[in-house]
Amino acid sequence: MKRLRQVVEAARSSSCMWVAEAEARAAREADDDALACRETRRSRLAPMVRPALSSLTSTTLSDQAYASIRAAISNGELPRGAKVTERGLAEMLGVSPTPVREAIARLVQDRQIERVGLRTMRVAEFTDESLEEIDEIEVTLQALTARFAARKATSTDIERLTALLASAEADAELLLTQLGSQEQLDERAARRAFDGIRRFHDEIEVIAGNPVLARLLEQSRAFSPAERAEATRTLTRVSAVGIRERYGDHQALLDVIAAGDEDAAAEIALRHGERSHRDIRRVV
Repeated sequence: MKRLRQVVEAARSSSCMWVAEAEARAAREADDDALACRETRRSRLAPMVRPALSSLTSTTLSDQAYASIRAAISNGELPRGAKVTERGLAEMLGVSPTPVREAIARLVQDRQIERVGLRTMRVAEFTDESLEEIDEIEVTLQALTARFAARKATSTDIERLTALLASAEADAELLLTQLGSQEQLDERAARRAFDGIRRFHDEIEVIAGNPVLARLLEQSRAFSPAERAEATRTLTRVSAVGIRERYGDHQALLDVIAAGDEDAAAEIALRHGERSHRDIRRVV
């Protein structure tokens, strides 16, 4: 009897092991089937995906080259009057000359680059008259941006603007104190104040939420960030009045945007832009 029980238990154990192995084998086969199914789906999709990606490659490089060169002109990395070549720009961007050539053709049409020889070009310089016109375009677009921001701003947007302005004003107050006591100005505080106000204006553009308007603004910058920063530092050294006016404008602009007053926002932004650009032209 004992021997019979041992045989039965052994049979049960063997049966359990066989079932476990069968289940594991089935699971592996199911995984293999699922993997094969995914690979089949990829192979079916591949012919549809590749042509679209290939057809975009050249255009994308040209657009990227255009945007990069345009940004370099706007931020002063490529200063007005600087000579440039297709090959030189291509080397800086790490691409072949072809997309750069296409980008330059667009920039010539935009009057951002002008040809001065067969292979040589330069970043276009503005006459006083054209600079004033571009200046006027920019401040008008800034006023429209402020109008849109007043229309769309949420409580969270207002909180961000308030924090940015508070940080910049703290540095501005330090500069005013140093001016009043004839101390040497803290250049780092001046830089922080400028950067804070730049972020304040950038945030207003984000709140305005209009990509067409943002693109037009980028194309109509009359002065590079470096020129604006240098003008701000120069004016700060000689005039506490200018600091109070600028930061007073920003607080007033924030107040009317928070109140949703579109007309007042546009008016304040226009007045502030005209005064700021007039000051920059005195220095640059």
